[in-house]
Amino acid sequence: MAGRETKRRQCGCAAAELHDGTGGDAAVQFAYAWGLATIEAIAASSGISDVVRILEHIAVGEKPEAAVHAILNRDYNDLMQLTADYLRKTYVR
Repeated sequence: MAGRETKRRQCGCAAAELHDGTGGDAAVQFAYAWGLATIEAIAASSGISDVVRILEHIAVGEKPEAAVHAILNRDYNDLMQLTADYLRKTYVR
């Protein structure tokens, strides 16, 4: 149980509940929306070609976090911030 709590604190989001299967439909919906927003944020900041390059790295077996770092030179915390900033800029009026 302690490992699950640590994972949730590290992620800081409902998507961590997907990892341990406790989230249900709301967590799935959140994770899908956040994933889409992240793709939009990457495309808006550095182009859709970077999205394609990240997916190519993952397709050959590279871990997603390593692929993001290799292409964007960002870690997951930076990527979460990029996504949050994109959402604020795009949708908050």
